[in-house]
Amino acid sequence: MNALFKSKVEIILKIITIMKKPILLIALMIGIYLHSKAQDMTEYKASNGIIYHVGDTIKLGRGSGNAGQFVYMVPSSLNDSNTERDWIKRKFTHGAVILKKIKSKNQNGITNHEFVVGIGALYNLHMDIESAIETSEVLSPKTN
Repeated sequence: MNALFKSKVEIILKIITIMKKPILLIALMIGIYLHSKAQDMTEYKASNGIIYHVGDTIKLGRGSGNAGQFVYMVPSSLNDSNTERDWIKRKFTHGAVILKKIKSKNQNGITNHEFVVGIGALYNLHMDIESAIETSEVLSPKTN
């Protein structure tokens, strides 16, 4: 019985040794994938020529939606309701937000930049900066 136990243990150890390599490879691939999906940056030069840094104040215009709601600055998924969007519209039209984080995402060879902005609440808003600039939801300092 002792010899049988040893052979089972040896078989299990061989299986573990063989399985270890694919598991490590899969873990490495997942790590690379997650790292390439979203990278945090400390500054970003936008299409309007402004270099935004974490901690900057970003001046807002008017929301580009039909009723003046912000289309490219949205609350986190926990707070994504019509009443919340109306509150953001009323509170931040021609207001300002603080840049907390800059994320760079590469999807299908296209790089998008997302700003996470603080509004003085318990949650943050997410902003597609280039689309917000294009639609004047974000103003450059020259358009005060």
